[in-house]
Amino acid sequence: YRDPRDVVISEANYLAKMNRWHSMHRVFSRLSSDEERIRTCIEGTSDPQFPNVNTRLIGYAPWLSTPGVISVRYEDLYGAKRDQEIMRIVHQYERQSGSSIDQNSLRSILNAIDPTRSHTFHSGGIEKWRTLMSEANQQLFRSTASPLLSSLGYQPQ
Repeated sequence: YRDPRDVVISEANYLAKMNRWHSMHRVFSRLSSDEERIRTCIEGTSDPQFPNVNTRLIGYAPWLSTPGVISVRYEDLYGAKRDQEIMRIVHQYERQSGSSIDQNSLRSILNAIDPTRSHTFHSGGIEKWRTLMSEANQQLFRSTASPLLSSLGYQPQ
């Protein structure tokens, strides 16, 4: 999971510019600015398939405490903890499957992690919301999705 504020930034770009087949692409591509796209990602639309960000994402929060589910923060995979986090995933897999991953397989796994080869990748990064989200949209996010931030362990500011 990822900081929901960065999810909103990514989602606004993805829906407007990257996936013309998505059901919300037409709505987002017609919005006149990134500011408006980000606001729409926060508020949602009248389409029941695209409610506000809190409603869209809060359902994932219970996974953090579900037995047998390993929760992984995007920020930990992106930063200095990357290898440690990958090893945590590998060890959890080994415990749950009863199998082991040999060094060659582990090396292949690590080499295969290349987000630039994904059709959904734009620029990655952490805390980009701090520079790409206006103060007005930050306030809107706080008023709309504080429960979401809390449930995922992110600080409101």
